[in-house]
Amino acid sequence: MKRMDITIDDIAIELGISVSTVSRALNNHPRISDATKQKVLKKAKELGYKPGMSDYGKRLASSGQIVALVCPHLNSRMYRTALEKLQPALLAKGIIVSAFFSENRSEVERQIVARLVEIKPAAVVICTAVDTNDYSHFSSLLDAGIPLICFNRVNFDFPVPKIIADNYQGAFSAASKFIAGGASRIGILMGHRRCPIYEEIVKGVKQAVYKVGRAWRPEYLVNCNLDDSSVEHAIDYFLSLPEPPDAMIVARPQNALHLIYKLRELNISVPNDIPVVAFGSFEYNKYITPAISTIEVDANRMADELVAKVEEVLISDGEPLSGNTVIVPTELFVRGTSFR
Repeated sequence: MKRMDITIDDIAIELGISVSTVSRALNNHPRISDATKQKVLKKAKELGYKPGMSDYGKRLASSGQIVALVCPHLNSRMYRTALEKLQPALLAKGIIVSAFFSENRSEVERQIVARLVEIKPAAVVICTAVDTNDYSHFSSLLDAGIPLICFNRVNFDFPVPKIIADNYQGAFSAASKFIAGGASRIGILMGHRRCPIYEEIVKGVKQAVYKVGRAWRPEYLVNCNLDDSSVEHAIDYFLSLPEPPDAMIVARPQNALHLIYKLRELNISVPNDIPVVAFGSFEYNKYITPAISTIEVDANRMADELVAKVEEVLISDGEPLSGNTVIVPTELFVRGTSFR
């Protein structure tokens, strides 16, 4: 008995070929051989495939027309803004956005992706968990014909569209400014060492050091979980060095607050003794003294780029998109914790 909801996924499964090949064959794409086109058309007729709306649109309808946003949490303004902009833009097209939270754990991220493969949403947007280093679950989405877009925290080697902040340039600019102000020992307090964002920040600082002909000193880099206890130990370590840092770049404004409080207890002045810069925006900055100097990306622009890319995916009719990377500039906001 023929089903009424046959999609190109069913044809692909029956023939053992990719969804994109079926889509191209049905649309008489010149890159598909006549033999493959005939095979696809024959199987489509056999299964009772009815070409009404686009094949991709049929799948969207059968899945409830959902775009999945997988991110660590909504504590970040960037993720909140992405959700706030995606939802109205896609809802106007009859597509809803469903948010899933990995809790910054790769295990949870993999479980979410496994379920999404079953659900078959229109597209999946992922900001990877901080400890993700095995990306095989991404392949399962692509194998199922589900478009994937990586956002903010990405795997640069994976061949899908990516939207990132230019953290490398932000780190390079801050470190260069420190060096120009006389700093020679820049301490770096970052999160998980395999996290692509932190890797880019460290590369940026290293490049600023190399540019002035100095050697990179790895003892001035600490990677940790960024919880209060880990940050406390990291600060103690930095201050125990024979030559403590004379400038600091930290992962988050909250870490900068912790550092400044600790330095104040030790009568170390910020920024006179140790200037401090943090990555990310901080909504309470205007209420504290000294206000924290930060390296920020425009969350609205990141979200706008994401909306544009998702909309491009939705009109591509299942055609694979190039793995190009959109890089959104960062900006250094100089406030009370820097510069000397």
